[in-house]
Amino acid sequence: MGGTFFTRDLGIAFYGGEAELDLGGRRAFVAHGDGLTEQHWSGKLMHRFTRHPVTVAVFRVLHPTIGFWIADLFSRHLADNTKDRAVLDRAAVAQREWAADFLARHPEVDLVIMAHTHRPVVHRLSDGRTYLNPGAFLDGGRYAVITRDNVELKQFTAGRLQPA
Repeated sequence: MGGTFFTRDLGIAFYGGEAELDLGGRRAFVAHGDGLTEQHWSGKLMHRFTRHPVTVAVFRVLHPTIGFWIADLFSRHLADNTKDRAVLDRAAVAQREWAADFLARHPEVDLVIMAHTHRPVVHRLSDGRTYLNPGAFLDGGRYAVITRDNVELKQFTAGRLQPA
């Protein structure tokens, strides 16, 4: 939904959906994760609605305040079970299992990164490949550092960086 803002105005590579790219010397599959492991019909509907080209076009012409208000309204009514800890736990497990299955089917990929569940985890498979969910930066300042030899979760705190 960011259009050309990230690439043209900020000079940041932006991938609106899924992407395969090299990160820190690793071949990575990166996706937000929504729509891949939804636990409830309302989540699937919300995903289809928010990704539809007509919805994207409408949101691009709306003032951001109005767009956020509409998104919040829909998410409260369609995804109202996202506050239920059991639902979130199942979603996090489903996402981790989806990543492991993806890695089993794609031997050329070393790392799967998804963040939809906001549950920070580094899950290393027995063959050394990894599933990463960095969590949400706005939920505790978490982020990940990826190198050829390691995937590590860290946490930003005012004035210093430390392992998560």
